[in-house]
Amino acid sequence: MSATITITQSASNIPSEIPVNHSYPPTKASLSNATPALDKPLDEVTASIAANTVAPDDSSTSRKTALWREKIVFTTMCGVLFLAGWNDGTTGPLLPRIQEVYHVRV
Repeated sequence: MSATITITQSASNIPSEIPVNHSYPPTKASLSNATPALDKPLDEVTASIAANTVAPDDSSTSRKTALWREKIVFTTMCGVLFLAGWNDGTTGPLLPRIQEVYHVRV
């Protein structure tokens, strides 16, 4: 069973109908025509991944760059956490002033 979804849009480059080639709930006929998840043997897939994987560069400049980047990320994280704590800690010292301005008595 094929369904069509109609979308009302004012833009001219968006299609007004999008074909949907499945039914819900799926029928036995639609499941029998489904393609398998792996159309290649697992050995071929593993070999393809290994061939396309880039080996890490062992040069000292790449290590220095990685360490520098890690230090920048760690320092940024510490700064963000400091500011978040500072933001949460400002309410306590300001409570007397907030109570005075908004006439709140506890």
